[in-house]
Amino acid sequence: MKLERILAITLTAMMIITALPVTIIAQAASATPAASTVKLSTPSVTLTPNLDDGGLNFSITDPNTAGVASYTLQLYTAGGTLVRTYDNLLTTEGTFELSSTISIGTLYIARVKAKAKSSAVGGKTYADSDYSSFSDEAVATGVATSLLIYTQPTKLAYVIGSELDLSGLKVKLYYEDETGREYNSVIPLSLFDTYGITTSPAHGATITSSLIGTKVTVYAGDISAQTSAIVLASTSLETPSISLATNTTSGGLSYTITDKNSPSAVSKYVIYIYSTSDTTTPVYTHETTSKTGVINTSAEIVGGQSYVARVKAVASAANEADSELSALSNSAVAASSIKSISIVEPFDTNYSVGSRLNLYDLSVNITYLDDTIIRAPYRAFYKYGITVSLENGIILTKDHNKLDVIISCGSISTSFKLSVVASSWGAGLSVKGITVKNKPDTTVYEVGDYIDYTGLVVELSFSDPENYSPITVAYPDFDKYGITLSLSTSNKLTTDHKSVTVGCVVDKPLSSVEATFDITVVKSSDVINRIEISSYPNKLYYDVDDKLDLSGLVVNLTYRDGRRITGVSYVNFATYNIKVTPAHNEELEAGIHKVTISFGNKTSASFTVYVGNLYATTSIKVKTKPTKTLYTEGGTLDLTGLVVTLTYIDGTTLDVAFADFSNHDINWDENRELTPADDVAYVWVGTFIEGSSDNVYTTIPITVKPKEVSSIEIVTQPKLSYYSGDTLDLSKLTIKIKYADASYINVSYKDFSLYGIKTSLEDGIILSKATHNGKVITITYGNITSNTNKLSVSNRAVKSIAIITLINNEYYIGDNLDLSGLIVKLTYDNGNTVTVPFSKFDEYDIKTSMPNGKTLTTNDNYKTITISCGSAKQYTEPLIVKYRALVGLKIGAASTHRTVYRAGERFDSDKLVLTASYSDGSTKRLSGADIVVSPIAALNESNKYVTAYFTDPTGITMSVKIDIYVYAPKIYDVIIGWNNPFTDVKQSDWYYQYAAYMNCIGVMNGTSTTKFSPSESLTRGMFVTMLYRIAGSPSVTYKGIFKDVSKNDYYANAIEWAYSVGITTGTSATQFSPSMALTREQMVTFTYRFAKYYGYDVSDGTSLSKFPDAGKISSYALDAFKWAYSKNIIGERENGMLEPTSVSSRAEAAKGLTIFHINYAK
Repeated sequence: MKLERILAITLTAMMIITALPVTIIAQAASATPAASTVKLSTPSVTLTPNLDDGGLNFSITDPNTAGVASYTLQLYTAGGTLVRTYDNLLTTEGTFELSSTISIGTLYIARVKAKAKSSAVGGKTYADSDYSSFSDEAVATGVATSLLIYTQPTKLAYVIGSELDLSGLKVKLYYEDETGREYNSVIPLSLFDTYGITTSPAHGATITSSLIGTKVTVYAGDISAQTSAIVLASTSLETPSISLATNTTSGGLSYTITDKNSPSAVSKYVIYIYSTSDTTTPVYTHETTSKTGVINTSAEIVGGQSYVARVKAVASAANEADSELSALSNSAVAASSIKSISIVEPFDTNYSVGSRLNLYDLSVNITYLDDTIIRAPYRAFYKYGITVSLENGIILTKDHNKLDVIISCGSISTSFKLSVVASSWGAGLSVKGITVKNKPDTTVYEVGDYIDYTGLVVELSFSDPENYSPITVAYPDFDKYGITLSLSTSNKLTTDHKSVTVGCVVDKPLSSVEATFDITVVKSSDVINRIEISSYPNKLYYDVDDKLDLSGLVVNLTYRDGRRITGVSYVNFATYNIKVTPAHNEELEAGIHKVTISFGNKTSASFTVYVGNLYATTSIKVKTKPTKTLYTEGGTLDLTGLVVTLTYIDGTTLDVAFADFSNHDINWDENRELTPADDVAYVWVGTFIEGSSDNVYTTIPITVKPKEVSSIEIVTQPKLSYYSGDTLDLSKLTIKIKYADASYINVSYKDFSLYGIKTSLEDGIILSKATHNGKVITITYGNITSNTNKLSVSNRAVKSIAIITLINNEYYIGDNLDLSGLIVKLTYDNGNTVTVPFSKFDEYDIKTSMPNGKTLTTNDNYKTITISCGSAKQYTEPLIVKYRALVGLKIGAASTHRTVYRAGERFDSDKLVLTASYSDGSTKRLSGADIVVSPIAALNESNKYVTAYFTDPTGITMSVKIDIYVYAPKIYDVIIGWNNPFTDVKQSDWYYQYAAYMNCIGVMNGTSTTKFSPSESLTRGMFVTMLYRIAGSPSVTYKGIFKDVSKNDYYANAIEWAYSVGITTGTSATQFSPSMALTREQMVTFTYRFAKYYGYDVSDGTSLSKFPDAGKISSYALDAFKWAYSKNIIGERENGMLEPTSVSSRAEAAKGLTIFHINYAK
C-alpha cells in the first residue's frame, strides 16, 4: 500500500473523531518555572491532485519545532464554500478520498492552523497559530487511466541555448472514479499545476544539443504521453528591443517594443521584467501580441520601484527559431494607483514680470493607495511620470499672474498659483550662459534659400550651477525661454550671411548672453550637385569602440555649372563645405554603419563600414549531403561528399567541402562510436560549448543499425551484500555484449542508458530483507538477458524504535482499531535509521500487541499498544474507549412499518426501523428488541400516533412519534385495498376514509380522473343521484314531473325515483332546481326521508338548543337535523355553528353518506 493511501486511511479515521480532544501523557517532573505563553507559528498547506488513487493529496509545512499537538485543516471549494473542517490531524501528509463532499472535477483550496499542546513544553505554554493563507487551487481527480496529446506545442523548432516554450500544449486526461465511471478533461499548459501534470524537460528549460531529436514527456501520475520531437530551427528571428516608461494613468509600467521582423513572422512577444538591483532573475514575465501596452502593478511589480526589461520575439513558423533576448531596456519606476500628490513647502511662487520660472526647488509627496509615501524632487519627476503644465526656466509674463500651475501624475493632480507682478527685476532663475549643443542639420545653403533651424539645440546654464543644473532647449521652444535668433526664417539668404547669433536675456533688462554658429551661403554656380567616391577609406572594418578613420577617403565633386574637381581628400572636405556623418574620430558601435558625405541638403554619397567580428560565422547549412548516411553500430562517421555553406556576419557566403573543413575550423564527431540511439550527426564551427547560444552548427540525419547481439555476460558483479534500509549500488556492475560477428564491447553501468540496457532493480532503491533477500538483478539488452548473483539482505539489530506519526488513540465502543497511519523510525546498532510505515511492518518484522482492525470494547480502555522489533520496544499512548452520546432519534429511511389499522388491532413494530444519532456524527440502525412502543393495547379511531422509545447503554432515553390511521372495521374492510386516484385526497386529510368509502362503493366519483374536489359545493341533482345509487338505482318510468329536468339528464331517473318515494317534492310544483347548491339542511332532510322510506328507525334525536344558530333551521328540516346530528351524519363546523342554510361540501356529503351507509344500508 502506498504511503499516500495509508495516510488517507488515517485521515478517514480522524474524520470520525473530529470533536475529540487529544490526550497527552506526560511523565512527572520536578518543579519548573512558570510557563510563558508562545503563539505557534503559522503552517502552510499544499493541495495536489491524487492521480494514482483519486481525490486530493495534502501536505502541511510546519515551521514549529515544539508545542504542536495536532492540526486543523479547512477544505473549501475554489469559490469559497467551506466543504469540511478536519480537526486533530496528527499527520502532515495525506489524501482526501472522493466522497459525497469531494467531487471529481471540482477545484478546491485549503487553509490550516497548528493546535497547541495543552501542557507546558520546556517551560513554555503554547497557543494555537493563526490560520494560514489559502493554498493554490487543485482539482480533485479520479485514478488516471490514459493520457493523450490533444494539441502539440506551438513551437518545436529551436536554436541551441534558447528556452523550451510549451505554449499551445494541451493534453486529454482520462480518469475514473471508484465505481469505474470514466471521465476526461482537456487540460492546457496553464492548468498543468492544478491537475498535477508535469513535463520532462520542463517548460522554460534551456535547449541543448542533447535535446534535439528528443520528445517532451508529459506525466500524469504513473502514466505519460509524448509530444513530437524537438528539432533544430533552420533560421531565427531578429532580436527586438524594448523601452519602459512609468504608466501614470492606471499604474504599473508602459512598454514599447521595436521590431524589424515581419509581423506575420512573430506569434507573440515575451517580456521579462527585472528589478534594477538584480538583472539576472526576472521578477515577472508578460506575454503579448501587441508592441505597446501596460504591465500593471502586482505582487511582483511594486509601485515606486525601478525596473528594466528584456524581450524576445516568438516565431510563427514551425521551422524558425525565436529571437534571442534583447539587451536590457532603460529603467523606469512603476506607478501604483496614486491616491494623492501634494507640494512640499516651502516653495517660492512669487515672481516679477520677465523673470524665469524656477522649479528646481519644487518637491512633491506621492501617496499611493497602499499609503506608501514617496518624496520626489523636481529632478526626479520624470522617473515617476510626473508632469508640470509650465516648463522650467521659461520667462514669465503678466499673463502668468494668478495662473494655476498643474502638477500631474496620471489622473491625480495638484496645483499652485503663480504671482507675477510688475516690480523690480529679480526673482526666479538667473541665466549665466548659453551654448550651442547641436547645430542645425543643415548649415550650407544656396543664395535665395531660407534658413532651417531644424535640429538646433542650445543649453542654458544658471547661476548656482551646483543646485540648478543646465536646461537643454530645442528650437521649437525658443520663444518660451526668451531665446532669440539673429537671422529670421523669413529672410532669403545671401552670401553676406556668415553666422547666426543665439541670444538669451539674463537677470537684468536689456542684458543677454549669446552664442554663435557658422553657416555657409554659396552662389548657384557653386552648388555641388554630385559627389563621387573615388577612393574608399583605408579602413572599413573596425573593432567595437574603435573610432571612425576617414584616412584614404577621396571624392570627386561636380558643380551645377559643370565644373569638376577630382581627388578631394577628406582632410580638405571643410574647404568645400562637405560634411561627413558620422564624423572622423567618432566612436562606433558594433554593427554595419552607413557613412554619408553631403553638401548641405543638395546632394550626398555614402559607403559602409563594419564594426565587430565581421568574419564571424552566423550560420552553417548543408548544401550537399554526405555520400554515406547508413551506419552499423560501433562504426564512426564518414562525411565524404558533404558540402556546407557558411554565412558570415557581413552577409557573404562560402561553400566548403568536407576535405577542406580543417582550413575553416569546421569540426564533427570524428572518432565517436555510433550507437542505435544516434539519429543525427553534428557539424559545427569553432568550439562547441554545451548550452551556449553562440554555437554555430548543423545536423545531418543518419541511421545506425544495431549489430546482432548473441549474448551478454556479467564481467563485474555489483555489490550484493546489504542490510535492510541500505540502498542498492550498481556502480561496479559491468557487462560484456557479444555480437554475432564475434566482436564485443564492455559496458559499465554508468553507460547503460546510452545503449538502452535495463535492470530489473533500479540503482539507489531502499532494500529490505522481506522483499529483496535472495533476489537476482536481471540485465536486459534487447531480447537478451543475464542475471547477477543473488542479493543478500539481512536485518541489523534494532537498537530503538521511535514513533514518528501518532495513531488516533480515542475511540467509541465498537470502533475498529486503526493503525494504518502509524509510522515508526528504527535505529540500528550501526546508527543507521529507516522510517517504516505500518504497511511495511511485516517487511521489517515489526509486531504490534493489538492487531489492526480489532473491534474495541470497554476492556481496551486505557490499554497501550506495544510496538516491537526484535528486543526493541516502544509504546503508544493509552487508548481511550468510551460510549457515544445519544443526541437524536428519528424514523429510519429503511423503515417499512404499517401506518393504517382496523380498530381493535395492535401496533405492528416488526418492520419499524429507527435511526439513532450520536455526538460524533455517527448513526445506528434500531429495530426489534431495541425499540419499545406505546400504547401496546388495541387501537381505536382516536389513536392518531404511537410513541417509540430507545434507551442507550448510558441510560439516555429518547422517543419519536409515529403517525397512524385507525378506521372503523366496516370502513377499513372496504377501503384497505383502495388505489387512490385523487391528488387532492391525502391519507392525513380528515375526509380521506369517507371519500375512499364513497368511491369504493360507487356512490361518488371525482370531478375529474385525478380530482375529488372535497371543498366544492354539491348540487341537489348530485346528492339525489348519490341516494339513488345507495338505493341500488331502481328502475323508474320517466314522467317529466319537473320542467327543469330533461329525460337525458344524468340525474333524471334519480329525481323521478326520489319524487315517487317522497324524498323530495321539488322547489315548486314544476321545478326541482337540480343545479342549485345543496344546503346542509336539505342534505340531512333528503337522507332522513330516505331512511324513513326504507323503514329505518329515525326516532332518535338530539336537542340542538346549544347552538346559537339552531333557530335558523327550517321547520321542514328540524327533525331531520336532530336525527342526523345524533347519528354523526352531520356535525357543527369549525366555528361551532350548524350553518343549516350554508352550502354542503362534497367532503361533508361523503362523510354523512358513509356514516349512514355503514349504520343503516343493507
